[in-house]
Amino acid sequence: MQSEKTGKNFENQVECIIQNCGYDFVQNEIMVKMFINGTLQPYPKKIYTRNYPMGYCLFPNIKKREEFLIYDPILYPHGCVITAKWQQSSGTGYEKERYLLENILHYYNFPTIVVFDGAFEKTTLWKKVQGVIDAYFDLKKYVDGKKLLGVYRYNEFTIFANGGGL
Repeated sequence: MQSEKTGKNFENQVECIIQNCGYDFVQNEIMVKMFINGTLQPYPKKIYTRNYPMGYCLFPNIKKREEFLIYDPILYPHGCVITAKWQQSSGTGYEKERYLLENILHYYNFPTIVVFDGAFEKTTLWKKVQGVIDAYFDLKKYVDGKKLLGVYRYNEFTIFANGGGL
């Protein structure tokens, strides 16, 4: 499916930034042992995994996964989700953000960074605030430094990462 391909391409770009910030890839099981089971001592170095199982979220009977979970013993000792959202066309991206926000605020056990880009400019979304809002939600106003750490376009995320944010 084209939408999956373009989304994966975007995720791969975000992953390159994570790797360039010194994170080493580990299997999901390592993170599950650290954060869910508590059976593994924290790592002394930066690590990340892809498609981390978040458990049940807003929709019952649907288990959610997020693109990345990172761990840094100094910056993110309790973990941090990085979710990458690409919108190839001006379709329903604004509808997805409402559900993403609900999951972040009410279901996720990790602080979250949202990275987005794409064709938001073609919609009314971009006119309100940098692309990730709909008529009801402006994700940036929900950044609280606890549950939602930041909402960045790809270029802003790159600057954030290059400046030591990751």
